[in-house]
Amino acid sequence: DIPVIASINCVSANEWISFAKSVEQEGADAIELNIALLPSNPKTTSAESEKKYVEIIHAVTEMVSIPVTLKMSHYSSSLANLIQKLSWINNLSGFVLFNRFYTPDIDIDRMVIKSADILSSPSEGCSSLRWIALMYGQIEKDLVASTGVHDSEGLIKQILAGATAVQVVSTIYKNHAGQITTILKVICLKLDAT
Repeated sequence: DIPVIASINCVSANEWISFAKSVEQEGADAIELNIALLPSNPKTTSAESEKKYVEIIHAVTEMVSIPVTLKMSHYSSSLANLIQKLSWINNLSGFVLFNRFYTPDIDIDRMVIKSADILSSPSEGCSSLRWIALMYGQIEKDLVASTGVHDSEGLIKQILAGATAVQVVSTIYKNHAGQITTILKVICLKLDAT
């Protein structure tokens, strides 16, 4: 009875379409296009990056019949403008703000590249909180908060800022599935108190 939203991240245009079709055929209720464009190539313009979003969204939404959201990066020279332009794509249901990139680190004792902490921290919720609040009322699509929500307070803040939904992941890895019940109990207590 729990809706399944498949989050897909691909490299080539053909992969986006084939993965989207396959998860729809397997019973996914919706798709999150996790498009992680890291603007690290100095030869790629912001217009070219924005065009990739549009091309991927159009390619996928034309091939599936289930709702599609865009989980995107906060890297854009004009993020509000980009979100607004993308919101005009008819078959796009909403935005997940923001995806979290792999973060490298260097172990100076062993002189090797390693991964930094892969789990988010509560302080990282400020970025999505800011952009949910800035975009709320500016577009007619759902806004979903992602990254840095670890407790009921963080979740409530995102909803108050305008989020339609909130993704809670790292805290579940850290505290196990019971953390969902804990968060919901505190929210219910706060609602009863008001």
